[in-house]
Amino acid sequence: CCVFGMCKANNVYSQFEPSLFVAAQKIPAVRIGEHFTYLGKIFDFELKNTKAKELLAEKLKNLLSITGKIKCKVQFKLKIIKMYIFAQILFDLKIYSFTVTWVEQHLDNLCTESIRNWTEQPISSCVRESASLPKNKGGLGIPTVKSLAEKMLLLKRNTLKNSSHADINLMWLNSSQ
Repeated sequence: CCVFGMCKANNVYSQFEPSLFVAAQKIPAVRIGEHFTYLGKIFDFELKNTKAKELLAEKLKNLLSITGKIKCKVQFKLKIIKMYIFAQILFDLKIYSFTVTWVEQHLDNLCTESIRNWTEQPISSCVRESASLPKNKGGLGIPTVKSLAEKMLLLKRNTLKNSSHADINLMWLNSSQ
């Protein structure tokens, strides 16, 4: 349990460390510039998701590194990416609003580099494009992380729109522009 404080003075927001007591015990305050986690989501004062981006990139890098060390056929490693690794990062892609550019430049590049190394393709090959093509079109059938992130965003918007609660529908309506 922790407390987080922000105030607005002269049209400028600033973070502060509030003092809150429960049963004469002080609840620790989030330090200025630090982050806190609530219901699995990391929040910080600047709302730039810096820590979440860092943790997600590190998580993906570790999963790809572990997969790369497995002594198995390349096809099995590609299947691990598609079936397991992507499942491990979908929650983060759904709850955070990462920019498509960041996802493409950081997460997709990690996957592309791993696939390139495993399939022993030259640097000049179009790994991302050939990997994302369906198998019946000569590709590997592995979606890009960018397309997964876009799908999660659409799923979140659809959930807001089709909710049975009027307040949630109003939130979708107000943010639909």
